Amino acid sequence: MEKKKIYYWSPFTSKVATISAVLNSAHSLEKYSNNKYDIKIINAFGEWDEYIDKINKNNLKLINLFSKNLIKKKDTNGYFKSRIYFIYIFFFCFFPFNNLFKKY
Repeated sequence: MEKKKIYYWSPFTSKVATISAVLNSAHSLEKYSNNKYDIKIINAFGEWDEYIDKINKNNLKLINLFSKNLIKKKDTNGYFKSRIYFIYIFFFCFFPFNNLFKKY
């Protein structure tokens, strides 16, 4: 039986609970699913780079959308700046996501 594929795309610009929520959710699925799922976390702009050890420790896979970090982390403090940055990320990643989902 082929494994079902689960992808997590959770871009973040600051250290918030999103990080632990995604890692804990993915780890729980990996641990308790009896190997039914192929779980991957999508690294859109290098946001998950500093968590690679935790990802590898939990037997998860990381997919890098770009070979290099084309979208640089910027100062996104504040409501308006962060929303503009997320819109920028969405439009910048749209076609790479489309290609990724066609591939997998």
